[in-house]
Amino acid sequence: MAMLDNDIGRVKSQLTKALPWLETKPPGVQRAIANMTFQMGLGALLKFKKMLAALQARDYTSARREALDSAWAKQTPQRANRVTDLFKED
Repeated sequence: MAMLDNDIGRVKSQLTKALPWLETKPPGVQRAIANMTFQMGLGALLKFKKMLAALQARDYTSARREALDSAWAKQTPQRANRVTDLFKED
């Protein structure tokens, strides 16, 4: 559990530095982005430029569409659907 806690803390720290606006988004959006980062790494997440721009603008429909139109979603479709279902106002 300590190793998992460390990994979660590392991901949260990376996201705070790379995407400071994320802290203003609903908790579900924050969890979804943390999940994606945990799975693929920050560098890969930052390549989702259109998805991130849509999230920043609170356009959750476009953000979901952009995320699901990716190799990530094709490789892990169930996880991608579960994670992007969190792209919404709480």
